[in-house]
Amino acid sequence: MGHIPITPNPGAAGNGWFFGHLESPIQNEGNVFARLPQIPDLLRGGEDVYIIAEAGDQQYLYQVTETDLLHEDDLRVY
Repeated sequence: MGHIPITPNPGAAGNGWFFGHLESPIQNEGNVFARLPQIPDLLRGGEDVYIIAEAGDQQYLYQVTETDLLHEDDLRVY
């Protein structure tokens, strides 16, 4: 998983921006967001959704409370 360096790191206040792939041509490599498309349905179904981000030797647990879909033309780092 990659991180946009001008945004906060895991554990810091603010909106951190991370990137990765939904799938990879090499099995189990680079597909850190493989289950990302399932999250809206899980939330609508009342499921709790958590994401673990690692930074160095620390792990940070985040709870997903909502999702939003942006067109690539509307994507801005803020």
